[in-house]
Amino acid sequence: MASPTSTFVRLLALVAATCQASTEADLAPSLPEDPKAVMGFFAETALDETMWDAFAEGILAFIVLGGASLSVKMYRKQTGKILKPKKKTVSSLYVAPSRATTDRDAGARANMSSGRAAVQRHLTVAPSQQKPAKVCETDAIANEAHAVASAVRAGKTAELPQLLDVALRRSLVAGARPGTPSSEEEVASQLLFIVLRVCAGSRCFNEALVAYDHLAVQLGEGSAKLWSVLLYCVVEAGAFTRCKRVFEKLSKQGSPSGHDFVNMVRCCASQQDAAGLAEILNNLCSLGHFIDAYTWNRALAACSSSDSVLELADVLASAGICAEGLDGVGYNTLMKYNARAGRISRCFELRTEMLAKGIEASEVTFGILLDACVAARELERAREVFEDLCASGLKLNVVHCTTFIKVLVGASRLDEAEGVLREMVRSPGVKPDVIAYSTLVKGYADNGGVSSAMSILELMLEERVRPDEIIFNSVLSACCSFPMKSAQVLRTFETLIGHGMKPTTTTLSILLKCLAHTEAWTESLQVLKDAPKNFGLEAETRLFAQLAQTCVKARHPWTVLPVFDAMLEATQCRGERLDPVMAGRFLRSCLLGNEMAVATELRDKIRHAGIIIGAQVEKMLNTALAKKQPASVAQRPRPAVAPWRRSVGAS
Repeated sequence: MASPTSTFVRLLALVAATCQASTEADLAPSLPEDPKAVMGFFAETALDETMWDAFAEGILAFIVLGGASLSVKMYRKQTGKILKPKKKTVSSLYVAPSRATTDRDAGARANMSSGRAAVQRHLTVAPSQQKPAKVCETDAIANEAHAVASAVRAGKTAELPQLLDVALRRSLVAGARPGTPSSEEEVASQLLFIVLRVCAGSRCFNEALVAYDHLAVQLGEGSAKLWSVLLYCVVEAGAFTRCKRVFEKLSKQGSPSGHDFVNMVRCCASQQDAAGLAEILNNLCSLGHFIDAYTWNRALAACSSSDSVLELADVLASAGICAEGLDGVGYNTLMKYNARAGRISRCFELRTEMLAKGIEASEVTFGILLDACVAARELERAREVFEDLCASGLKLNVVHCTTFIKVLVGASRLDEAEGVLREMVRSPGVKPDVIAYSTLVKGYADNGGVSSAMSILELMLEERVRPDEIIFNSVLSACCSFPMKSAQVLRTFETLIGHGMKPTTTTLSILLKCLAHTEAWTESLQVLKDAPKNFGLEAETRLFAQLAQTCVKARHPWTVLPVFDAMLEATQCRGERLDPVMAGRFLRSCLLGNEMAVATELRDKIRHAGIIIGAQVEKMLNTALAKKQPASVAQRPRPAVAPWRRSVGAS
């Protein structure tokens, strides 16, 4: 039968030929003799030639689609009949057996029956020689163990001993079958192993130890896998006093695995027992047990959290337990531990030993040595390491260069550090990041180099590296290192805002410190008042307290009063009440500065505002006033114009 595609193509060709013939007939110039005779129904309905063509094409398309659909439907029916599976007629395949065939089959069945009987008699003669059916027994033990573990996860820890007893009895019953002579020790060992493994997977380590304590008497020698899982549970549970005994039982079963070795090192590291670790390593070496480099590195990393990390690391390095010897990772870890302890000479000794064995230094090695030089402020050694890194052919990265900049900044080689930074800017692969810029900016700020710090900030902006709050605050804090005029401080502050700085409470605190060097109390108070309008930042009360304390220390105590008024007004504008603790802090500053007159007037302001200060501050004020003669306090002349008003003028 023809395919539906070919049928459809033929039908489409026929329709196309018909359309072409119709078109040629329409295009043929033929004039009717009588136009009125030609005009029929369509002329009467006022349809022109265009409408007739559209209508005819629609009818033609409908016919084509209908024919195609009919063809496809017929094809599917034919195909379904062909592909439909035929039912098997079982009755037609049956042939009645002949008498000879029946007799032959009966004889064969008799022979098979006699053979099975003989095999059965052979099996019943010597039951001890059968192979134990461990599959059913193991499944039963596993089911009981998982039931116990599920109860533990459900929080039934108090019932764990009873659950273990029930599980052990059921497991023994399941194993007490003909041909399966499992001892109680074997069943208990297998049951406990599964329970420990499930508890370890659920991180129920203390429950695992409870299970072991309950079945310890019935275990016998146990198995290597049992003691391995138990050692892990002991270490994770923090029961380090048990580790040695469990490890001894594990060693009797054979060579401990790498995981067992690492767990034992973790135990010694937690107990800071370098002598115990040395004893274990000597015993393993005497028995011919050695570990690979990967396990040794893991064991060394397990010592990192111990306070005796150097002693433990030296014991591991000198024991010779690693058959492959130390690799680059091991040397790097030892260097890191010694660098952390400030033993920079030992770091370079390890590097020399490493190179003597033909192990090339990696990027990590150079990074560790540079960090050690930073901590020890060893500029010359850091320069030597950096030169070796550049000559090694290894790819420089930003971390190496930034670490070297830290060494130079620590040695006050700021110009050289800036040269390294600008060289990084010119190099395509080591573009400086925020940390590199921040390191140099802070170095200039600590030395009062405001203009230099600002130039690094501008370089940072040119390189399209977005500064963070730390960099902006570092540039501003440079104004605190050496006294500057208040106009210069405020100009620097405005420049930083122009570069995108968004002031925070920390920023305003630094600005107050900078202005305090020039005793610009008026400007400082105005900054706090205008902070909500200029920066969208509400000045915290601690900033007002900082300004008041600075004024008292600078022997300008009368400035405390307007600062207190501004703080009280700011809190009222926010719809808050002033914290009595903060008011007491103002009063305490005046008392510690021995400014009794200001303290007395400030107390009146606090009471007028309806604030009740703490009893301790009130007692402190009364004690201080009692020590002074009342006449001296009353006769102390208050300046006609307070110092803070002199700087403000008529305002």
